[in-house]
Amino acid sequence: MAGYAKNWTSVPKQLSCEVDLDIKSSSWPQIPWSGNLQFSLSVKQDNCAIRYLEHVQVQVNLIFPRRGYLEMSSVSPSETQSRLLYPRAMDSLTGLKNLTNWAVTSLHYWGENPVGEWKITIRNTKPKRNSRNVNEEYSPWGTWSECDVTCRCRT
Repeated sequence: MAGYAKNWTSVPKQLSCEVDLDIKSSSWPQIPWSGNLQFSLSVKQDNCAIRYLEHVQVQVNLIFPRRGYLEMSSVSPSETQSRLLYPRAMDSLTGLKNLTNWAVTSLHYWGENPVGEWKITIRNTKPKRNSRNVNEEYSPWGTWSECDVTCRCRT
């Protein structure tokens, strides 16, 4: 073991790059009561020195009547899919509706090149299907509101 330690080659210095998804506050999208809210994020070679991913982290800020109903997934430029946020049934009982600076991470992209178009999808897993008024299913404090997303790629 001591011999191996003397000749050990360490991994290169950790690199990271951050790519922001710019959403103007006047045009923040609303999470639909059914269907998906999809974002596309472009990572360019000139703003990201990473060639092989170790993990991907997405930081999200949003307000939703029942945050435990939300599911978030991402698709890499190589078409690898990863679920970033699973629905949490008990979270629907707490009355909490904000996801503030939540960072969710995936290792599914290990070894992939991050350059290209990334897709991030957010969806409500418990839509009320027989009502035209979305807020009827939710308690009186529930409202639909804006969402903004920031994607951070790290190795």
